[in-house]
Amino acid sequence: KHWEKSLGIEQIWAEEVLQSNPNEVAERLLLKWRSLKCDKLYITHDIDGTDSKFVSSTGTPEPDGLEPEWIKILLSRITSELPLVGSDLVEVAPVLGSKESIEQTLSVATSYVEALLWK
Repeated sequence: KHWEKSLGIEQIWAEEVLQSNPNEVAERLLLKWRSLKCDKLYITHDIDGTDSKFVSSTGTPEPDGLEPEWIKILLSRITSELPLVGSDLVEVAPVLGSKESIEQTLSVATSYVEALLWK
């Protein structure tokens, strides 16, 4: 709330996101960005927001986070409206967890990168 009040930043809180579909969230973001005359995107993606049952090999696994398909729909929707000029994906920690959890985390991370690369 401090950042919203002092810097005019609008945050969409996890509770709201989890109760919305990705297209609704995308429309909200796009509406805000259009009002700011945004014409390009740089997306920084913290994989910790993905539910830990899909990506447990990360610094701070997030139970009850977002599902990978939800995130990919959101990414696809916003990048269909605004051109992507760059992106990054952080908090992937392949040294943490079992072989299976590492492979699953890397697979999800790869799918996020592919969703942005093949636009």
